[in-house]
Amino acid sequence: MTKYLQHTYTKVADHRGKKRIWLQGLRLELAGFVKGATYRTDYDIERGLIELTLDEEGNRRVSGKKKGEGFQSVVDICNADVIDVTQGKELVRVDFAVGFVRISVHHLVNKKTEREQRFVQNLNAGKLTEGTLCSGIGVATAAIHEGLREQGIKSSVSWIVDRERKYLQVASDNNNAIDNNTTIFEATLEELEPELLSPVDILQVSLPCTLHSKSGKAKNKRQVTEDHADATSIFGFIRALDKANPSVIALENIVEATFSATYALIEGMLEVLGYRVYKNQLALDSEQAGSFEQRTRDWCIAVSAGLPELDTSKIPAFKRRYQILGDLKEHVADDDPAWSDNASLKTKAVRDKQKGNNFQRHLVDDDSTFVKCIGRYYSKRRSTESMIVREDGKERLLTPTEHCRAKGIPESFIQGVSATTAHEGLGQSILWGHGRGVGQLIARDICRPLLSKLTPLPDVTDMYTLVNESARQMSLL
Repeated sequence: MTKYLQHTYTKVADHRGKKRIWLQGLRLELAGFVKGATYRTDYDIERGLIELTLDEEGNRRVSGKKKGEGFQSVVDICNADVIDVTQGKELVRVDFAVGFVRISVHHLVNKKTEREQRFVQNLNAGKLTEGTLCSGIGVATAAIHEGLREQGIKSSVSWIVDRERKYLQVASDNNNAIDNNTTIFEATLEELEPELLSPVDILQVSLPCTLHSKSGKAKNKRQVTEDHADATSIFGFIRALDKANPSVIALENIVEATFSATYALIEGMLEVLGYRVYKNQLALDSEQAGSFEQRTRDWCIAVSAGLPELDTSKIPAFKRRYQILGDLKEHVADDDPAWSDNASLKTKAVRDKQKGNNFQRHLVDDDSTFVKCIGRYYSKRRSTESMIVREDGKERLLTPTEHCRAKGIPESFIQGVSATTAHEGLGQSILWGHGRGVGQLIARDICRPLLSKLTPLPDVTDMYTLVNESARQMSLL
């Protein structure tokens, strides 16, 4: 086995109209490339290699640069052959061993080239692949999948990952984007073995949001977001990203997450890996989603730098289906146990007001035009989340079906699911219009310009009021 003395990752520079690789100092002399030594240069275009081998009859000579009382060895490769071997790539790896030096294209450049070529090939073959980390019941997965489909882009979900079996079960049973060919991983990101993941073209990620929220920090008595066990998921994400090597990455989280150190690290790493990162440009709300529920999510989309750019100023938006609560309500009988006096919550509201706490209740009726953000633990009847009130003062939570309608999520997602699990799965999901809009954006700006044979479709660039008819029909079943 070859004993390497040094590995250098460096740039291919421009020099007088040619490409140049400049090597100086460190272990050059130990490898035998001392000032005045001769060597030959072999170019292997097919394998993308340049090899320098010490040779007394070689036609190249190691030069030197004055340093102190002596010289520092210099190898300067500057000719037209460099661009043929590197194929215009700007980064290379240089391996030093006794008697020879090998130059090859940088591994990050190779990964970028591989994913972009795979994306274009799969796109034109009608088989883009998707994967999801922290999927929950898979609402974001299905919504993006739907957005792609509406733009004529065929795709399939290769795998999903989540640590909660009950959510994966809902996804497996009720999510139309998940089929028998989708591999399910029941695992945390930290324990997931990346080598088990297949490469995918589009990766959707929903990292844990509770550690970023104000309530989450207060509950756990933390000042710093990353002072929480869930923060280690970033390392699992980066490891999975290396294996999946997607061309497009769509991360969503609460707005506070955007300003965290976790996201600063993720965004910086994505740029190093060769992605164009669109951040702080996609804070999607109920206006964009056309939803009855008020919920804002910040999206960070990363696109491999060699693919077309996104126009995030034209994210598709959708018409609102329900104008008032009475339009989306189910009938719940007056004597149904769902109705309650909620005396303890009413007492707490009075106490909070006296203390000056900003915990205000949000009671809605048939004429209400919105509900507040419904969270994961809605079933616990927390004091600040929306509850329906009737004339006699009794109150109830929204039913899971009403919860679906408020978010615009197809009701088929919760078929046969307990109310508690349904509220949990929906409560930590995006608004359907968010994912659908992101899917259409990816399809419109990245996929369709790369298709060799286009099927004419309506110009959705200006159709910001499209209605998701298929989701609407599903919700009526």
